Amino acid sequence: METLEHQNFHHHHKQASSLQILKFLQLQDFITLEAWRSCLVECLATIAFVFSSILIIVSSSQQSSSGSPMASIAILHSILVFIIILSVAPSSGGHFNPCITFLAMVLGYVSPSKLVMYTGAQCVGSIFASLCAKLVLPDDLALKFALGGCVMQNSAGSGLSIGSAFVAESMFTFVLMFVVANLALDPFQGRAFGAILPPSFIGAAVGLLIFASGGLVVGYSGAGMNPARCLGPAVVMGSSSTRDGHWVWWIAPYSATVMVSVLYCLVPPHHALYRGREDLDLVSSVKEAFHPPIVVS
Repeated sequence: METLEHQNFHHHHKQASSLQILKFLQLQDFITLEAWRSCLVECLATIAFVFSSILIIVSSSQQSSSGSPMASIAILHSILVFIIILSVAPSSGGHFNPCITFLAMVLGYVSPSKLVMYTGAQCVGSIFASLCAKLVLPDDLALKFALGGCVMQNSAGSGLSIGSAFVAESMFTFVLMFVVANLALDPFQGRAFGAILPPSFIGAAVGLLIFASGGLVVGYSGAGMNPARCLGPAVVMGSSSTRDGHWVWWIAPYSATVMVSVLYCLVPPHHALYRGREDLDLVSSVKEAFHPPIVVS
């Protein structure tokens, strides 16, 4: 009798675990029109961001008389990020960055299914925007500036080594994701700052990090902090400067995002009371799925 009860207990626990995992994955997003609308908005936002970003880099570099256009590039990117987030945040959240979407998933604001959808939409948007930028720019300018892409070294071999670029990309992305997690994705801070200030903080952080990283070494483009942003120019240009070590622009940002996620979940100042999707964040779902419920006889 005890064996049968024991088997029934484990059977019900497995069923509960499976249901919780399915609840967390939110597979219905793949067939939900609203989710696909959000993906379309993310794609369009990424197109606007990447296309404008490329032209900002090329135009500022062309107009700079001092040969150091990083200040203008940083300021213009701050404004660009701020405007795009305000424009699309009500519709999709205004991520246009796979790392931000991953962070939002860990903190319970986005389902894993929507993470896959958003990331695909952002990558497609970046490639399309880069293709449009290449059609707009003369071939010599597109080649000279690597289509505004993420570059560790120029054709002359000047720049950062893969190891140095990995550390730089990880640290700069860590700072950006730390700001995003604690100012944009934190419900308490959201109520304190409202809907306007967090996008401005993120834009300011992006601008500061672009300025800090862009002038480190000749030949190094500066921190990407956005895998999708780096993907488009690399795919469209296909040059060695954008393709070599391209994995750095993915692994380093995601590594930094994972570190921020772990830090945010392990050191929660008030997040037990304020959850994005309540019990549907990653930590709560794993605990509920793999820890058997307490049975009171």
